[in-house]
Amino acid sequence: MPEVIQVDNGPEFISRVVDQWAYANGVTLHFIDPGKPVQNAFIESFNGKFRDECLNQNWHTSLEDARRSIETWRVDYNTVRPHSSLGYLTPVEYAARIAARPASPPRRSSHLPRRGPKRMCKNPGVLTCHWIKTGAGQSVALHSTENP
Repeated sequence: MPEVIQVDNGPEFISRVVDQWAYANGVTLHFIDPGKPVQNAFIESFNGKFRDECLNQNWHTSLEDARRSIETWRVDYNTVRPHSSLGYLTPVEYAARIAARPASPPRRSSHLPRRGPKRMCKNPGVLTCHWIKTGAGQSVALHSTENP
């Protein structure tokens, strides 16, 4: 699980279900300032790609159909498509390359504050999708990014 997920103030991120999931899994939700999408530019960029390349390209006739379509896109995004931010590797290739490196002490970036909330990493890493059943019998998709 990620330690922190940086989110905007949209209705999907101020819901009790997301809050309860985060609390139960020890994940901190870090809300950006309202009306400041540039504070979360990487996920805004991802959301645009996801909307344009997956959601707007498919007509979902059922929840199961939507899950299949989204999963197909997610697998392509993580295993087939190279990402410029990862040196034109796929996220899976990048994660494997990082895992193969010997551990080194963490470096401190001079432009990050010494104190304060944990900052989101520039690299989105591998996209995961979790489906949770809510009490009303509905399913909620929670997407998170994890750095390899």
